[in-house]
Amino acid sequence: MVLDFDIPTKEIERRKKVIENTWDYKLDNIDHIPIQLIPIPNSKGYTLRERFTDKKKQLEVEVEKIKAGLELMPDDYIPTLHPDLGYVVTQSIFGLKPIYADPNQPPYTKKDPPKIAKIDDIYKLKIPDPYSDGLMPEGLERIKYLMEETDYQFPCSLLDVGGPMDMAYELMGTNLF
Repeated sequence: MVLDFDIPTKEIERRKKVIENTWDYKLDNIDHIPIQLIPIPNSKGYTLRERFTDKKKQLEVEVEKIKAGLELMPDDYIPTLHPDLGYVVTQSIFGLKPIYADPNQPPYTKKDPPKIAKIDDIYKLKIPDPYSDGLMPEGLERIKYLMEETDYQFPCSLLDVGGPMDMAYELMGTNLF
């Protein structure tokens, strides 16, 4: 396990309760609106591309983020792991390749020519296999890796897969809208 700090379990549970009570309008013992400030320190100066493509570097930044969030700010921060490959994971399972134009910007996918040039092209798309297509296998592995390396101490978010409008834009461009 890579954690070099104590996890304040009771404090985290207290914070969760404050947030839960606020959402449930149980405000009798609430003295503030919950706020979570999430620092993202990067003491080794990894580029965004390095963090997206190297699970060990991403783990280092995630652990550093959690430690800073717990130690530096007296807020309602709930530590979580965020496996991040960029928002191009879903697009990649349909054959679009991530492009890193700048090492400190998220990847994008090339839309010229569009994967879907006319509506009927939708029916030509192969049904993707999440275990073998695009970045999805790496994303699933990344979730497992982050959880295992932190001994399952923190919840882990899902991959950023965008939404249906993102996907429509990425696969079709803007000509069919």
